[in-house]
Amino acid sequence: ARAAGLHGALTFDDKLGLLSQAGLTGAAQQWIIDIKNTFDNHEPLFDEDSDRYSAGSATFRGHDWFGYDTARKNPDIYPGAGHASGKVGTDFDSNGISGTRRVNGVTTTYKDLYCDDEPRASRRGLIAIGDSATAHFSIPPEWWNGSVWTHDTFKHFNECLENELDWPTKAWGSGFARGVGAPFEAPETVSIYTRLYDLNHCSYNDRQNAGFNGGSASDLLGQVDQIHRSKEDHPVVLLAFLLGNDVCAHRVEDITPADEYSQYFAEFLAALDAKLPADSIVAVSGSVQGSFLYETMGPHMHPAGTTYFNIYDGLDCYGRNICPTWLTPDVAVREEADRRGALQNAALEQLIRDAKADNRYPSLRLLYVPCPIDTIIAETPADQVWTLVEPSDGFHPNDAALAREAEIVWDKLVEAFPDALGPDAANPHNDEISARFLQNFTTREW
Repeated sequence: ARAAGLHGALTFDDKLGLLSQAGLTGAAQQWIIDIKNTFDNHEPLFDEDSDRYSAGSATFRGHDWFGYDTARKNPDIYPGAGHASGKVGTDFDSNGISGTRRVNGVTTTYKDLYCDDEPRASRRGLIAIGDSATAHFSIPPEWWNGSVWTHDTFKHFNECLENELDWPTKAWGSGFARGVGAPFEAPETVSIYTRLYDLNHCSYNDRQNAGFNGGSASDLLGQVDQIHRSKEDHPVVLLAFLLGNDVCAHRVEDITPADEYSQYFAEFLAALDAKLPADSIVAVSGSVQGSFLYETMGPHMHPAGTTYFNIYDGLDCYGRNICPTWLTPDVAVREEADRRGALQNAALEQLIRDAKADNRYPSLRLLYVPCPIDTIIAETPADQVWTLVEPSDGFHPNDAALAREAEIVWDKLVEAFPDALGPDAANPHNDEISARFLQNFTTREW
């Protein structure tokens, strides 16, 4: 850059120009552009048929995030498709069920036999929309402490970066890693998606996680464009949970006003109503009361070898505090942040109540869920609350908290929609499906 006479901040185009001067080929430059677009737009790096599903990579917004693309060059074949495509017996909805058989002299497809003789409502895909808690942000704590490093400490380093330091395979909404090839040989993930699969095996592979780090209410409408569903497809359970980015701000005055927050959700729900299949379930939830974090985490030791008080204050000093309105020693600021977050939640709850009363979004079955993390904190002994927080950042909920969140939300969903999600909605062909089609598949790879 100095040799080229460039000073100050360089634009992305400036950097590409310098790389070109250094001999980087056009193909290599395009590769860099594609990777940048993946991170900026949260789109799969490998998607030959532009259906948002990928077979080329698990990471880079591939099939760690959305279901596996079983027909990488056919945009009419994808998880959750509600219309037949291809030859009779084709696995057009990518759930692993294909082929035909003769029953009483009549040829029928296994999909018709095992999936389509059930009520349409009993089969649902999972879509998770939201922020870093939706995507399951987590930095392995052992990375911070060189004294515990081994040859295996960084063996998943590339995977971590390619997934933006998120772990969608373990996410409470869309997670699916049941101890098979999971990052760090993680224990079984029991998510909303795995519960939907257990209810009806025809929902296999029908999952989407469009969450991203920093997501807030103003991003919801854009996330609707990132998901793949049409009116002709199978209905879904869609989760739109925002943990706190609308409260985290540099100043209290910058916190999203409650009426603006509600309006973002209203526009989001209208877009979903126009896009999702009829009878889709949409559950929403708002901000945690996060003022507890500073005092609860502060005296405990961070994996780097100092207290969280020092970590928070150091980040604040360098202008890198991830939530200045909560991770601050100023009690008044923390309490005001909680108050404004509560106003956001109240406005959202009222929106859902009013929308249900006047059937404002006829394709959607709506549910407001009080922030599950608040519930988890309330049921946990005060001196153990700190064990629910990610050790690396001292902010996000950890695996244990998110597993409990999935349990709480699932119970709320079943209570609200027993016809669609209760025991009576289970597919009686589940055992046959497992024996004939799914026994050779892992939940991480096809």
